[in-house]
Amino acid sequence: MTKPVDAPTSSQKDEISASPYYLHPSDHPHHVLTPMLLNGDNYERWAKLTRNNLQAKKKLGFIDGTLTKPSSNSPDYPRWLQTNSMLVGWIYASLDPHVQKSISIADDAKVMWESLKTRYSVGNASRVHQLKSDLVACRQNGQTAADYFGKLKVMWDDLDDYEPLLTCCCDKTTCSHMLRQIKRRDHERIHQFLMGLDAAQFGTTRTNILSRLSRDESITLDSIYSDIIAEERHLTVARSKEERVDAIGFAVQNGVNAIASVTRVNNTGPCTHCGRSNHNADTCFKLHGVPEWYTDKYGETASGRGRGRNSAPRGRGRGRGYSYRANNAQTSPSSSVPADFPDIPGVSKEAWSAIKNLLKPETSVSSEKLSGKTNCVDFLIDSGASHHMTGFLDLLTEIYDIPHSAVVLPNAKHTIATKEGTLILGANMKLTHVLFVPDLSCTLISVARLLRELHCFAMFTDKVCVIQDRISKTVIGIGEERNGVYHLQGTVQASANAVKRKSDKALWHMRLGHPSSKVLSSVLLNLDDFDSCTSDLKTICDVCVRAKQTRSSFPESFNKAEECFSLIHCDVWGPYKLASSCGAHYFLTIVDDHSRAVWTHLMLAKSEVGPILQKFIAMAFRQFNKQVKIVRSDNGTEFMSLKAYFAENGIIHQTSCVYTPQQNGRVERKHRHILNIARSLLFQVALPTSFWGESVLTAAYLINRTPTPILDGKTPYEILYSTSPAYDHMRVFGSLCFAKKQSARSDKFQERGRKGIFVGYPHGQKGWRIYDIESHEFFVSRDVIFQEDVFPFAEKKNITPESNSFQGIQSSILAYDDDFHSSPIVETTTDSAPDLDTSDDSTSGTLITHTTPAPAPAPTPTPAPLRRSQRNRQESVRLKDYETYSAQCDLITPPTPVSSSDTGGKCAYPMANFVSCERFSEKHQHFLASISMFDPPNTYNQAVKEKEWRNAVTFEVDALEDQGTWDIVPLPHGVKPIGSKWVFHIKYNSDGTVERYKARLVALGNHQKEGVDFTETFAPVVKMQTVRLLLDVAAAKNWELHQMDVYNAFLHGDLKEDIYMKPPPGFKTTDPSHVCKLKKSIYGLKQAPRCWFEKLSVSLLKYGFVQSKKDYSLFTSIRGSTVLHIIVYVDDLVICGNDASVIAKFKTYLSQCFKMKDLGPLKYFLGIEVARNPEGIFLSQRKYCLDVIQECGLSGSRPVDTPLEQNHKLASSTSPLFSEPDKYRRLVGRLVYLTHTKPEISYAVNMLAQFMQKPLLDHWEAVVRLVRYLKGCPGQGILLSSSSDLQLKAFSDSDHAGCPLTRRSLTGYLVKLGTSPVSWKTKKQDKVSRSSAEAEYRAMAMTCQELMWVKEVLISLGITHDQPMQLFCDSQSALHIASNPVFHERTKHIESDCHFIRDELIAGNIIFSHISTTVQPADIFTKALGSQQFRFLRDKLGVCNLHAPT
Repeated sequence: MTKPVDAPTSSQKDEISASPYYLHPSDHPHHVLTPMLLNGDNYERWAKLTRNNLQAKKKLGFIDGTLTKPSSNSPDYPRWLQTNSMLVGWIYASLDPHVQKSISIADDAKVMWESLKTRYSVGNASRVHQLKSDLVACRQNGQTAADYFGKLKVMWDDLDDYEPLLTCCCDKTTCSHMLRQIKRRDHERIHQFLMGLDAAQFGTTRTNILSRLSRDESITLDSIYSDIIAEERHLTVARSKEERVDAIGFAVQNGVNAIASVTRVNNTGPCTHCGRSNHNADTCFKLHGVPEWYTDKYGETASGRGRGRNSAPRGRGRGRGYSYRANNAQTSPSSSVPADFPDIPGVSKEAWSAIKNLLKPETSVSSEKLSGKTNCVDFLIDSGASHHMTGFLDLLTEIYDIPHSAVVLPNAKHTIATKEGTLILGANMKLTHVLFVPDLSCTLISVARLLRELHCFAMFTDKVCVIQDRISKTVIGIGEERNGVYHLQGTVQASANAVKRKSDKALWHMRLGHPSSKVLSSVLLNLDDFDSCTSDLKTICDVCVRAKQTRSSFPESFNKAEECFSLIHCDVWGPYKLASSCGAHYFLTIVDDHSRAVWTHLMLAKSEVGPILQKFIAMAFRQFNKQVKIVRSDNGTEFMSLKAYFAENGIIHQTSCVYTPQQNGRVERKHRHILNIARSLLFQVALPTSFWGESVLTAAYLINRTPTPILDGKTPYEILYSTSPAYDHMRVFGSLCFAKKQSARSDKFQERGRKGIFVGYPHGQKGWRIYDIESHEFFVSRDVIFQEDVFPFAEKKNITPESNSFQGIQSSILAYDDDFHSSPIVETTTDSAPDLDTSDDSTSGTLITHTTPAPAPAPTPTPAPLRRSQRNRQESVRLKDYETYSAQCDLITPPTPVSSSDTGGKCAYPMANFVSCERFSEKHQHFLASISMFDPPNTYNQAVKEKEWRNAVTFEVDALEDQGTWDIVPLPHGVKPIGSKWVFHIKYNSDGTVERYKARLVALGNHQKEGVDFTETFAPVVKMQTVRLLLDVAAAKNWELHQMDVYNAFLHGDLKEDIYMKPPPGFKTTDPSHVCKLKKSIYGLKQAPRCWFEKLSVSLLKYGFVQSKKDYSLFTSIRGSTVLHIIVYVDDLVICGNDASVIAKFKTYLSQCFKMKDLGPLKYFLGIEVARNPEGIFLSQRKYCLDVIQECGLSGSRPVDTPLEQNHKLASSTSPLFSEPDKYRRLVGRLVYLTHTKPEISYAVNMLAQFMQKPLLDHWEAVVRLVRYLKGCPGQGILLSSSSDLQLKAFSDSDHAGCPLTRRSLTGYLVKLGTSPVSWKTKKQDKVSRSSAEAEYRAMAMTCQELMWVKEVLISLGITHDQPMQLFCDSQSALHIASNPVFHERTKHIESDCHFIRDELIAGNIIFSHISTTVQPADIFTKALGSQQFRFLRDKLGVCNLHAPT
């Protein structure tokens, strides 16, 4: 029999429970310590509560370090492990779920606590500044006083934790210094609390308290809080009483029925109107009419009861006499209408029948609920609501954010409205400015706003509410009374007033640009085919109101010129932010004072005013034999510059006084007239604003043919030409039309018509101006068929967002994507690298140790296919006044609307106006957004803050050590080791996902000395001309393109020299005097590329490739019909071939030789974005260009049309030196790389690169201008057409003595393969040419040399070129020298070049052709051109801008 164990005594129990290792039986690892979970933003308050709760459990020592971990042989060790594991579980359970996903569970509670503190704790100074800023900005904003005070109290407590009161050395609680500190802090908090209260509620109370506080400093914060709470309760009670009184009064004292309530209350008399007693003038029946209750009670013939005299009262109210009864909504027992649905006056039988059907109980309720068709949202008709409100965001369209607005609910509670939108309840009911209130569980429809917005009236009965149109009396809505509230049941479609087609009058109203009814009537009287009896027109035209609504005009002047052109009024409108189709930003308006005729001229700049006015004056004299005597305008420079011209021709120039535009009111009002009609023309057919130029010209045309009362019903055309205008050719602006297609080549099966829209009447031609919807061209035609009731752009605008995402505007080269091959190549996959521990305890090998503690990774958002970096970023201060561009990927987060309140200001030239991805496929858009979204860190200190980059650094170091890259040795005497740095890069797969975060250790090879650290160098860099040639051939032959990347490419090369390097940043050796002696090449060493390239070449040659002699980075393999080509750029390889299986086999072989990564189809190579579709390959450097623009701080700048100013004097500039030459050199260097896909900037970059040593201020301004040009076309690139005939042709040009300092000429050439540009260059010639013919001849020699090289590369690719290559030159002299074998004194010094060209000509390799200078594409490479010629030649280069917004 066992001896029973004695129960522990109470003292023993207390001793056990006092131990920090004590765990209560109810404790479990999933216990939550605090009522709030750590979400990343509330760390201070969460940590304070957690420490307090752990202190209560006597477990605080585990996380603050006071209770250390016992040794493994200690008897307390098992208990410590158990308690520590319990604490780890408690801390983990107290984290928010999204924080838990980013936290790894540690074995030590202290380590886990410190990790959370490092990650989420904000620095003391930053947190204190943030708390003080929040306190200053804290306002009540409709909250209750208790909620507002609680919000302040939380921030005050947090501030006390960071800035506690200073303690005194005396340690007395009654210390005067401590009491003064406490009083000063309390007074500060009192003022903070009072100043944040709502002034509308507590303004008076706050003033009283502040006055008391100035007299009595003993008032405490608690007493003031008590006063505010008491005042709030008093206001709540008073407001509830007022609301009840107002509600009763509103219900009773409405209309004539108000007499009933007043009669029972106020029986005094006599009446001042009729003289009788028992009532006053306010309730007199004679004055107001008989109320409804009186007729119901005493009958319609009652006369002697109460106050009536005779049989019928003679009041002026709505209910007087018999007419009142006719409007009374009563039903007799014999009525044919069921008693449940009383008849309502003014509602037709057909509409009433529809209303009854709508209100009948549904018989299929159960089935609808099962199918999910029942509408669970209540629409309540509320006469007390001031705004429409809803609690369901999905009911609204056109949603936008608004400043938080307080909303008072029926229970006197306050809530907040955060958004506003449009609510569509049917075809006849569209409610705007509907507030979104999250706390509402229904939708309130304000009666007042409903009647005002829809121009309707509502009639209420005891059972229904009928909403009718004010004019047509059409029923547009019906509500049913349920439980004392009217529920909107739906809308009733009108049938009696339905119009199936537009009337003739409405059609002519649209044709003539929406004139007034009086003007329209005078026009229609002259038309034979118009039937005025069957025509109607709405009293108010919606388009007219939207287009012509304006303020009251100034008084009209009655002065009028006696004859035409004796006085003309002129003014310039603009600039408009959006250029018209012809590039204009302004238009000039000229008004003849006598005839009121108007002329408008679109202008690119105000400088065109002078020539236009002079031509107009000449036109008036030549065509009308009239002399312009007076010109009236404002004081603009464009008019004042013509003073001399006016004086020479005897013309008086009258100008208005400063700030008095009314004196030039004729043309100012004419501007308003023109814009009214132009807007009407655009609005009625939903044309984009880019057609504003056409609408302005059409408006002027219509004004001249529209009668005006000023001319006694005549038109300006009739006054000017003495004949009535013709109207038979007029059509509706923007309507659909079909024009006959004119073609030089006749094809029996070719389309005969072109689909377009009508955009105006051309000057001097009998026809119509048409815009081709498919080719986006303007043309004039007389063979046109019109459909004036069909508007293509209006139909596009009405497309729903879902369909619009799939049916966007497309062009002939849109929807670029790589997925057009029928059989994609099998991709090889490799396992991702495991997570590597970079904590303090881990080491990278035995010799090099990571010295930087790995901070806990930042909280990650919800897992997504692409992870956005959480590294802290600061936007450039140069961009604070601009609106920067950024692309978003749908894979990350759905796009959210941004309100105007979220942005600091509006940018006149946002980047979104110049770059777009709409023309590309959705998959390629995701890829473009992905590569634009992530920014790799620039320094090691930035990278170490993120887990991905720490893993990448550790992976790189492990790979270096595994390959035996270095030995740790003492530094020899007299040897200086070179340094190193980390370079970070992100590799992407072809679908846009991140393939890996790549960290490279790069040696600072710029410190190496030739002959000591290296002997020979070679960079395995493929020429960009070769890349373009290969891609063009691949597009023409429909070859597949793939990309592969080599892990640690340079580690495959062995070093022959002794090179010593310092340990990598972030790592150290056990002995500080030891360094790394390199045994293998790494990035940055001058000989590293050569070592790596030797190994790669051996492997490729072993596989059967042939190395090209014209470009050693090109390897080709042609075996029968199978073609396989490789181009190498350091560690990036592009594979091109016509057989998917051969390419896959080669990838497998390459992966066996080296550690490779297959990146899939070619999408992004050397910063060049590659997009492909069946029509070709498009190359652009959009992201690189945007980075350059953002680096310069010019994201919000105004773009320019040309890279350099025409006739610049940069070489001879005398401006001061630029203070930051390194900045200039870096920017020019980046611009040089942009010339690979932007050939039009070659001349500008060549010119600016000549001043790298000592750039001047003018040179810097020229660089900035070039970047501003790039701002206008960041996504512009070259198109390598798939329909190329693979025939070479070149264009050569020179600028004789173009350099004013050396007098050397400039050579520019362009080489095309088919229609695709593959090679171009701008280069200064080596020698001074003594004539322009000699300069042109030297340019031809250089171009001929490039042609021969390109031909050899094509032969390497398996493309033969049997036909002679064409060389175009615009110099006849140079062509004669090349063709004439006779040499003389003029050409003897260029005899060698002549022999070279002559030999190729005789061999039949090249033929020469002359080309006009105006159409010479190479001219853009030799000089700065004007904007018009520049755009013309740029289009001939073969460049296109697929990123331009549609």
